[in-house]
Order: sequence, then structure tokens, then C-alpha cells
Amino acid sequence: MDRAELSSLLLSGFMPGFRATRLRLKNSLTLAGLTISGSDEDGLVQIQDAYIAGELDLTDARLDNRVGPAVNADGIYVGGALRMQKLWARGVGESGAVRVRGAKVSGRFTLQGATVTNESGSAVVGEELRVGDVAVMSELTATSAGDMATLRLTGAHVGGELTVHGELINSDQGPILDLRDGSLDGTFTVGGDDFWKQRLVEDPPPKLLLDGFTYKSPPTAPHIDLWLQVIRKCQPRYTSQPYRQLATACGYVGEEEAAKTVLIAKENEARRRVDRRATKLWKWISWVTVAYGYRPGRALWWLGGVMLASCVLMIWADMAGLLRHPTGDGGQPCGVLEAVTSSIDRSVPLVQLGTAGRCQFTDTSLSQTLFALTVLLQVASWAFVTLFVAGFTGVVKKASA
Repeated sequence: MDRAELSSLLLSGFMPGFRATRLRLKNSLTLAGLTISGSDEDGLVQIQDAYIAGELDLTDARLDNRVGPAVNADGIYVGGALRMQKLWARGVGESGAVRVRGAKVSGRFTLQGATVTNESGSAVVGEELRVGDVAVMSELTATSAGDMATLRLTGAHVGGELTVHGELINSDQGPILDLRDGSLDGTFTVGGDDFWKQRLVEDPPPKLLLDGFTYKSPPTAPHIDLWLQVIRKCQPRYTSQPYRQLATACGYVGEEEAAKTVLIAKENEARRRVDRRATKLWKWISWVTVAYGYRPGRALWWLGGVMLASCVLMIWADMAGLLRHPTGDGGQPCGVLEAVTSSIDRSVPLVQLGTAGRCQFTDTSLSQTLFALTVLLQVASWAFVTLFVAGFTGVVKKASA
């Protein structure tokens, strides 16, 4: 039936195969309940580049191909919905079991409650798929093998919500989902909290390919914190884009604190993977002091710690008789109050109480050691003030980026 032009077409029951490449239908193609078992390297259902103005229905179809794809629908256009609820499909080979590569579906794309198996390649191949409405792949059982993902949705675009939920298995521990360079206009669900709590403790955890995947709001499920763990643990190699995309989506819905948490996690993961010691040290200092610029207030806490240490040191020195007024002022002991104000003068940048010169260390070796410590604390206080300003103005974040 290649290049046939019909109003509509309905087929069901047992058939040896169905080939209708470049078919043109003014209405719908209904293959619900169709049963085919055979061997065809090009596919048991071949409808590549077909134009279907209505719907394509493969609900409850049972397709078993021993040498190639079960469904080959590359490049088709469907004006309505593409329904594959409760489809049972088994294919063989790297080309995949169910192929909708480059397909354009104006309505819903439904692969709900389906079972798709391929023991030598991907289960579903939907690269460059375009869906105008929602894409629902829930209660799905998909089994694959090899280096390619169980569900290959590279470069796919969904105008509504994307739902992927069920048993996704790659028997060779390859990726189970490939969303690289895909995009969504709606929300999305990939598994759920319970699903990922179970899968993330596996050794190794399942692999997801997410680099270049863009969306406008955080996932409906799993929760943001759990999705962050998925990004960190399930990518075969570190890439920063999934972190930045999640942070952007959090900011888009007003979750600014969540966005900062995601970006801090991104920097932590990058720090773990750095080989150069100098870079690793700088990133560690940036993390401890200002959380890479996303928590600049931390530097003020460190400054407060330096002030406290300086006050304790100066009070102890005064009580030990190691602080005195200058000889011109009588050389008398300073007292606790003057020791505290002097420590503030020494340790807090830009604050001058005029007492730093009124208390001086004696000439003993212990006094000189304490004086050296006060100098180090003064340097540390300047460093923390500088880090606070840099973090507040975004300099540290830019350097980390």
C-alpha cells in the first residue's frame, strides 16, 4: 500500500505484515488489536513518512518481529493523537523495537501500559519526535540491551507535559533514558519519589543522558531535591548544563533558595572532579567561606569568629601582663576594656576606634608570638571581608562559572 491515498483505514486481527510507506489518509489509521508475528528487517508495521490527518491507533496491538523493528513509523505526520496503549511489541536490532524517529504528532502521544522489548538495542526510538500536546509513557515496561538508551528521545520536543514512568531496564547497564537536547513547554514527570529512592541505591544506579535537556519548570515528580540526586548520580559523566537548567527552572517559579542549592551542588560536583591541586584548593576555600558566592553571609560569620578569637587573645595577653601602654603614657597595664577595643581595631577592617596604638605587646618572646598571631588574624579578617564583597557582587560566582 505504498503511496496509497485513502479516506481512512481500519485493520485488525491476524496479518503477516503491514506496509504502507508514504500513505496519505484524510482521516484516521486504526490498527487496534492487530496481531503480527514474523521476520522483516524493515519492520512488521511499516508506515514511514505517512501522512495521517486524523489519529493513528495501535491500542492492544501485538507485534513480534524476530529480525527487525515491530513498528517503523519514522517521519510520519499525525494530525490527531498517536495511541499505543497496551501495545505489546518485540523487536530485534540496533534500530529499535518501536520507531517514531522524526515523527510529528499534533495531538497526544500515548504509550501507556505498553510492553516493549528489544534484547539487542533500544526499546523506543523517538529522536527528533515532535508532540504538540502531552506525551504519556506511564505504566510502561521497556527492556533493552546495549550502549543505546532504552528510551531514546534525543532532540524530542513536547508541547505539553511529559510523563515517563514504569519499568525501564537496560540489561547491559546502559542508559535507560536519553533526553539530550530535548525540550518541553510543559511540566514533566520522570519516575516518582518512590521509584528513585529505590533505584538510586542500586550499584551502579541507572544511567540518564540529560545534557541539553531544557524545560520551564521543575519536575512534578520526583521532588527537586531527589531530581538533583538523579542528576548527580545518574549521569555517566559530569556535565554542568543539567544543573544550570534545574536552577533556571527553580528561579522561573520563584524557588530562589532551591536554585542556589542546585548551583552549589553543581560546584561541589565540579570540585570533586578537579585534578589540579591549586584549583581544587581555591574551590574548597570558596565553598567553605561563601559557598561559591551563593551564600556570601558565611564570610561574615567567619569574620565574627576572627573577631572573637582576637578578643580572647588580647584579653588573655592583658591578664598575663603582656600588654602595656606605651612608655610615654606611663607603661601601665591596659585593662580588659582597652584590650577588647584594641582587638577590634586590629581585626575589623575599616573600623577605627583609635585604641590600636594604646596597647602594645611587651618585648618577651611570647608577646611577639602573640603579636604575630594578631597580624595573621588581621589578614584573615581582610580576606573574609573581601570574600563577602566578592560573593555579594557576584565576582566569586563568575569565577566559578
